[in-house]
Amino acid sequence: MKTTKKFFLLLATIFTMSVLMFGSCITSSAATYPKKIRVYPLSTSTVSVTLDAVGDQIANIKATNKNLKAKLTHTNVSQHNGTMERNECSITLYAKKQGKYTLKFDILDAAGSVKTKASITVFAKNDSPVKKFTFGGKLYDYNNFTGKKSGKVKVVMNKGYKLKKIEVGKYKVNIGEDGSDSEMVYTAIKNNAKVTLSQTPYTYSYTDGAPDDYYYNRYWTKEAVAPTYIRITYIDKYTKLEDTTSYYLSTLLF
Repeated sequence: MKTTKKFFLLLATIFTMSVLMFGSCITSSAATYPKKIRVYPLSTSTVSVTLDAVGDQIANIKATNKNLKAKLTHTNVSQHNGTMERNECSITLYAKKQGKYTLKFDILDAAGSVKTKASITVFAKNDSPVKKFTFGGKLYDYNNFTGKKSGKVKVVMNKGYKLKKIEVGKYKVNIGEDGSDSEMVYTAIKNNAKVTLSQTPYTYSYTDGAPDDYYYNRYWTKEAVAPTYIRITYIDKYTKLEDTTSYYLSTLLF
């Protein structure tokens, strides 16, 4: 039972959509970054930092506790005709255990001088925002196959988490001149509302030319599973910021 609980808490880190808590960001003369974030222990999470000059960079990354590991893992810098288009960085975090930590780093200019001393509060907590998720009266985990075609969706939050809204996501296939593509479309529902599961899988097709042309290319894919995403928006217990997590109800099409 303990192993199962740990497994699904780990899954929560995968399906939590906004680990970085962009709803509460610090914007300085040198960067934009979240001032506090929620992560899950024993799983990696990423913090994004947007810098405001091509020559700016992140340095001296450190955590105030040995149980939090942090490392710069991504940079993306570009400019066009002397104008900066982007300077984005990512820091990957790994918390060994639950706790409240502080991540610190410096933002340097092109000459190597410190422009900003940044600090982010990191809440590494294991508890899940959702206490119980049921579909058609049956308890479901984060990712499930179901033989049901419809049923009521009910969400019960754990203590300290506030439910904001529930949305149902289904694929919509768009047909173009050269083929087709799929987009996920979300619709808001009330808690305990009846939901009909999607029968539309991810689909993509593309055709360039004809079989008797000098050049011909045809690509086609249509998944065997139709997913219905249940996206739950809530207020996090620790950061007091808005965040999301998702459940997946999948219908087998063969």
